[in-house]
Amino acid sequence: MTFSKDAKVLALMLALGAGSAVLQQRQVQAQSVGDQSVNTSAVDCDVKINTPSPSLPDMNSQVRMDCSSNQRTMTTNSIPNHIVGSFPGPGNPNRISAQNNSFSMPLSARVVRDKGMAVHVPGFARNGIMLEPQTEEVFGGVGMGRDGWRYEAIQTVYNLGLDMNLAHVQPTGNYHYHGLPAEYIKLLNQGQQMTLMAWASDGFPIYARYGYTNPMNAASGIKAVQPNFRLKTPEELQATLVNGQARPGFEISETRRNTQVGSLPLGVFVQDWVYDSRLGGDLDECNGRFGVTPEFPQGIYHYYITEAYPYMQRCIKGDGKEARPRPGPGMGGRSPPGMGGPPGGGMRRPPPGG
Repeated sequence: MTFSKDAKVLALMLALGAGSAVLQQRQVQAQSVGDQSVNTSAVDCDVKINTPSPSLPDMNSQVRMDCSSNQRTMTTNSIPNHIVGSFPGPGNPNRISAQNNSFSMPLSARVVRDKGMAVHVPGFARNGIMLEPQTEEVFGGVGMGRDGWRYEAIQTVYNLGLDMNLAHVQPTGNYHYHGLPAEYIKLLNQGQQMTLMAWASDGFPIYARYGYTNPMNAASGIKAVQPNFRLKTPEELQATLVNGQARPGFEISETRRNTQVGSLPLGVFVQDWVYDSRLGGDLDECNGRFGVTPEFPQGIYHYYITEAYPYMQRCIKGDGKEARPRPGPGMGGRSPPGMGGPPGGGMRRPPPGG
């Protein structure tokens, strides 16, 4: 991850604060609360996958999706069906093992809120791998239940052991994505086309990177859709307190980033970022928009996994909840002995105090 583009945006925002620049604003295609629900039963309602994992000898990737009258249920062992990195490895001491995961979503999806509801796990990829854009690490310790300056998984300061798929492994052995999974995208083999990659917990589809230039016209051409997030200005960061704590490693007097011993560059923490609809991107605060898709030619609200921050949505607009998996009826698959990692621990935490 580089910050050159973000630095330009930061400079522009500083100029904007001085009244000497104007940002172009693009209207994000939205779906109003209470609009008619969209039934998604024509897609992924009779799926059975049992295929050898190319990186994990003697293990199969197993996924099943079934639909009832009102919900889609995925049951999976969460073994990746594509090439992965080496685990345990630097920054991540955990070993991939078969899981017993199941989660459900509404079959008829409908936008029920103007402002997205924050979620830590927004959904699952169609190959049974969990989507988790954020980490459990906070400044000074680990704990998802803690409120603090939370480290981003995709950043350049601390090695959290992400592989080529921007993924790593939890202490439980659960392999999960933090961004665009390169090898899974390669396996889907759709090229520069809209590619259905996952389902959100509210029942809406999640696409990988590409969308139509005009969201309401499938003949308008393809583009890499752009989010509307930027790094906060120094003044915005100075005003940001998390659980009463100012941003670690930051001083308002700094004219350059990461120039002082012990400082932490912008982009390391979740709270370094802010949604700004004036940036002229394509997506709302949940990395979504309304438009036509190959699977839903009449139009549907849908999310994107993007190359730029926030990479994955951090909120949902529909009638759903946290997509944390519950134990399923059993999917089999051999679990390698020993999951690695310290007892009761987690991924190697970033050192406190920068």
